[in-house]
Amino acid sequence: MIKSIQAYRGFAALLVVAYHANLIAGKYFEQTVVTKFFSFGHSGVPFFFVLSGFIIYYIHWSDIGRPFRAKQYLQKRIVRIYPIYWVVTLAVLPAYLLVPSFGSPYHRELLALIKSLLLIPQDHSPHLAVAWTLCHEMFFYLLFAVLIYKKILGQLFFVTWMLTTLAAVIATNFGDGIIQFPFTFLFSIYNLLFGLGLLAGWLNRKFPAKLERIRLPAFALGNLLFLATGCMENYWTGKNDGSVALFGIAAFMLVISAGNNRVEKLFADKKLLQLFGNTSYSIYLIHFLSVSFLGKVFSQTNLTNVLPDTITWFLLIILATISGILLYKFIERPSLDLARRLIAAKPFVSR
Repeated sequence: MIKSIQAYRGFAALLVVAYHANLIAGKYFEQTVVTKFFSFGHSGVPFFFVLSGFIIYYIHWSDIGRPFRAKQYLQKRIVRIYPIYWVVTLAVLPAYLLVPSFGSPYHRELLALIKSLLLIPQDHSPHLAVAWTLCHEMFFYLLFAVLIYKKILGQLFFVTWMLTTLAAVIATNFGDGIIQFPFTFLFSIYNLLFGLGLLAGWLNRKFPAKLERIRLPAFALGNLLFLATGCMENYWTGKNDGSVALFGIAAFMLVISAGNNRVEKLFADKKLLQLFGNTSYSIYLIHFLSVSFLGKVFSQTNLTNVLPDTITWFLLIILATISGILLYKFIERPSLDLARRLIAAKPFVSR
């Protein structure tokens, strides 16, 4: 994987951790100027969506239109997403079942749990709240499988999906359009970000030489737009579809810059950033549970009265990130290796 892309994954994960740590700060101790600045940390989510579109196309572009590769592609996606997600979801399940005040009534319903475990969209969050993004991911993966199985049909699906989603977003923001579930899922603005990622992947594969001329300016403009959008959202507009779109465009520019020699040199020897990138999925899955638990512990032990609020916030981020790294090292990585060995042992899988 391109080093800068791995670094971007790490940055996106840390932004989301900082965002939720700021929310917890507002609940258990005081937010500060520093913590409030990261109110735009949710921008890590649009970044992840664009990255997902790019990575899937960049890795699987040669599979498009080759039906015999669809099964292997889906196996890889399922193995990548589900095992560690199930571990974290089932780990938090006893809290829902044993503490009536914890969660909502649907957290104790069997059908809702099954749908959550399968990442089937519902009109509420999955049992692991951050997994709402994974529902979109799996839907995107399934549509890309259609593209692999039948290129023309897949292209028709994607073009129709993107155009319909764009129309729905415009109608919701500038007209009288009001949509409800499941259309809020099917035509969410976040789905457009997959399209930006696909476009970035297509450009990287189709026109690498021509793209090289603009990679460095795209890197500079992408960073500038990302920070400018964050400041605009923090101090002026607040979060809205417009800021989500701008974060997506900034992420598109940064992804386009990937592969440039100067950009790669910035990240190639940054082992810590590469570690964050490698462990970003585990960090994303576990971080909100970690900061919520730690915030309560810090509050009840009066640690929040001893340490400055900004230091406490940093401590939340550091410990939540470490919990994700440990989850990756001791559960995600071994489970991935085991699942891949089991799949590779089956004779019908293409090697």
